[in-house]
Amino acid sequence: MKKLAIKKDNVLDIAKGTLFSLIISMLLVLLFALIVNLAGVGDKTVAIVNQIIKAISILVGCILGLKTRVGGAVKGALIGLFYTIFSFLIFSWIDGAFDMSWMTLVDVVLGTVIGLISGIIVVNIRKK
Repeated sequence: MKKLAIKKDNVLDIAKGTLFSLIISMLLVLLFALIVNLAGVGDKTVAIVNQIIKAISILVGCILGLKTRVGGAVKGALIGLFYTIFSFLIFSWIDGAFDMSWMTLVDVVLGTVIGLISGIIVVNIRKK
């Protein structure tokens, strides 16, 4: 088992994965906002779809960001963690309110776990 060292490539993988996750999330949120506006979707549905958007964004970020077969769990977890923190900051800034609650902590933990699982999946499905 190889150790994950703090190297430029590892930092770039995590940064790229986080950036791709944020871009995908922004696009999906804009698309969903259009659907909500046209179809009048309920609050429960919005909350569920938001969680699905986060999970898809983190998974795609891991797929596009992780280029090596080493450290998928750690890199994925960090991508999920950083994505969750930055998306909270960005969407709070857009909303004009930085409301932190226990759900914010749940989102951070969930994002980190989704990233960890995504990272494991991605590095194990890559061809050698």
